[in-house]
Amino acid sequence: VLLGAVPVMLALAWYSEALAPLTGLVDKEQAEREKRQVRSEEKETFRAMMNSESGGESLEWMNFLIEKMWPYIAKYAEDIIVGMEETIQKRVPVPGGIRFKTVSLGKEPIRFGPVRPRVIGCYYDDKFIEEGGV
Repeated sequence: VLLGAVPVMLALAWYSEALAPLTGLVDKEQAEREKRQVRSEEKETFRAMMNSESGGESLEWMNFLIEKMWPYIAKYAEDIIVGMEETIQKRVPVPGGIRFKTVSLGKEPIRFGPVRPRVIGCYYDDKFIEEGGV
């Protein structure tokens, strides 16, 4: 049994890079090469986004959700503001007090975007990366 395992182990060691997709075993050098490749691709994507005409990532998906929920968001915020009227009157010494006639966030929802990332340093695999952080 031991003699049968030795040739198999030698074959795995010899062809480890070719068999890596099947075995899931990758040598350290190959893993480092792939990490560098991924980092390089991420940096290029980041640089392209920073230099693009659009100026960043669109947040249309979030704007869509806010637009659908706006009547409920506005009503909730308006109720909170009206509920704080007494607290505001106590803290702001104005003769005659402060009263809200109407409170409205408007019918048009707030819009977000585009968002541009800022480059700051970060740690990755216990190494400080100055360029290409998030």
